[in-house]
Amino acid sequence: MSQAQLKTPKITRRQSRPAKGRRPLVRGRKNNHSPRGVWLSPADHGRTMTLAKFDRAEGEPGYIYELNRGVIEVMNIAGISHGLIIQAARDQFVGYRLERDIITYISAGSDCKLLLPGVQSERHPDVAVYLHDPPQGREQPWDVWLPAIVVEVVSPGQAARDYEDKRADYLAAGVLEYRIIDPQTQSMLVLQRSGDVWLEHRVKRTGTYRSHVLPGFEFNLKAVLAAGKTRS
Repeated sequence: MSQAQLKTPKITRRQSRPAKGRRPLVRGRKNNHSPRGVWLSPADHGRTMTLAKFDRAEGEPGYIYELNRGVIEVMNIAGISHGLIIQAARDQFVGYRLERDIITYISAGSDCKLLLPGVQSERHPDVAVYLHDPPQGREQPWDVWLPAIVVEVVSPGQAARDYEDKRADYLAAGVLEYRIIDPQTQSMLVLQRSGDVWLEHRVKRTGTYRSHVLPGFEFNLKAVLAAGKTRS
């Protein structure tokens, strides 16, 4: 597979504000402030905030909150097809972890976060694979403990976040490999670190991918994408 640098197709950015509709039942904001003093809701989408303040915040249930270069992004929770693809991808890493003593931790979504003070971002990858043990005595090690591999599954209308915004953040964080699974194009873009740039590898729907980060591990993209179609 060629390691030449390729250009990612231009992506039309869509507004990621949650769709209008009935929100989860939550008591009045006055009585539901976070004990730490910061309470977020979908109304905060697009609001600027520091990473230090955002990291202490709690949010109205039923939504996903991330900080993108100092700007709050609020997204609806993705559908079950999206979740099944994430699960299938994670399961392949779990199988490898059970066979070899290389992976130390595999997280999904809210099980981890990447804190990036230099760019004022906080990210929650769909899947994150760690190859080292967390620092001892740190219950919240997310500012110093970084994954080697992260995986994002593209949601409809959210391509710019995964192909552009997170691409830059994960490179800045020191991630070795960033995999973008796109159900719309039925393909996967693998970004592999080469110094301070990414090398791109496009994997087609029926293809597999081998990485030097996990010796002997073959990622079966066809099986992962098929998992999302079981509920389509």
